[in-house]
Amino acid sequence: MDWTSRKRHFTTMKRSASTLLHVGSNFFHPFMGRFSSPGVALEKTVKNFSLRSLLYLIAFAPLAAFLFLSISSVWTSYNRYVNLEKQLVVQRLANAGAAIAVVLPSEGVAPPDKLAQKRKETDDALVALKQAYDDWKTLGKVDPAIDAAVSFVMERKDRINGFRAKLDNNAPNLSEEVAVLQPIVGNSISLIARSSATIGDLDLARFIDGYHALMQVNDGSLIEGVVARSYLGEEGIGGPLVNLLSHARELKQIYGVTMRAFLPADIIASFEAFQKSDQGKMLDALAKDMAVNAPKGPTTISMAQFGEAANAATRTRFEMIAKTGIALNAAAQARKDALYSDFIEGSVIALLVTVLVIILCIVVMRTVSGIIRVIELRMGELAEGKTEAPIPFSTRQDQFGSIARSVEVFR
Repeated sequence: MDWTSRKRHFTTMKRSASTLLHVGSNFFHPFMGRFSSPGVALEKTVKNFSLRSLLYLIAFAPLAAFLFLSISSVWTSYNRYVNLEKQLVVQRLANAGAAIAVVLPSEGVAPPDKLAQKRKETDDALVALKQAYDDWKTLGKVDPAIDAAVSFVMERKDRINGFRAKLDNNAPNLSEEVAVLQPIVGNSISLIARSSATIGDLDLARFIDGYHALMQVNDGSLIEGVVARSYLGEEGIGGPLVNLLSHARELKQIYGVTMRAFLPADIIASFEAFQKSDQGKMLDALAKDMAVNAPKGPTTISMAQFGEAANAATRTRFEMIAKTGIALNAAAQARKDALYSDFIEGSVIALLVTVLVIILCIVVMRTVSGIIRVIELRMGELAEGKTEAPIPFSTRQDQFGSIARSVEVFR
């Protein structure tokens, strides 16, 4: 291609590009007008800044953004720590409710030499529940479900004392025992469920759900034990005990799934091991016979066999409850410690980075302003006719070097 052709080709391309730019400018002009005005105003404002102000702006604008994000993150960690600490007061309520659900039913089956100890454990659990409730209310908390459950338990203390008096005189029957104890146990267990609903940590909530399910399974098993004593004795099953037995089976079936899903495997292992043992199979067969109210026959276990197997099952469940309570408290404390560590670590990192960035900004600003000041002084000397000394920084391969070399012309 000769020079004339090249020139004609270049002219055509230039006209095409100009046409394209013109069309694009007309198309985008209505849209760009909406955004250009603030940008132009900002640019005019920034042009009026001194060099030192521009350097400060360049240095501290990113620092301010970093500080904002860091403070937000640290504040979030702190709030999560404080909220969890407050929510753990509800967990103490749940632990007190669980203690009542464990020790209160034990009074009805405790041997005479252990009865006073069991009653003291119940009384201590009631005092702990009241103390935990008062601590919770001190925080200004309001929850109708918790208020109702605690009030119900506290108001039934007189009925507990009446039941104890009848038990001392060998007067209460099984139906009366269930009527007095089971509602108190049920409301105490409900505190655990409420704790799960109010806590803000998902892992802890799942753990508490498993704890609640374990308590429900234990409640169902205790109810089955009460009905079994009537079934194996002379009274048989009838009236309210049939409905109560159905309720107990539902508790075990429904909450057994949740218990196995949410509790640690090492805690569930002891429960599964007992279920597979001869005593566990014996109690399971008895529960199936009671479900259909089958007549007692030669294969029906004796009261002594039932008592031994039921005591072994109860010990297994109580050990699980104790382990779960300890593990749950440890998990809650570990989570609280982790949130506190995140808060401290975030605060320290934010502080260190901020100090380092400030130091770096000061060094950079002093360096830049120092170079410009030296060149400014040298230019003043040139204006005074002092051309002997070289222009500083003329060997730098950056904008400062370009400025210095441009000044060099005036020598």
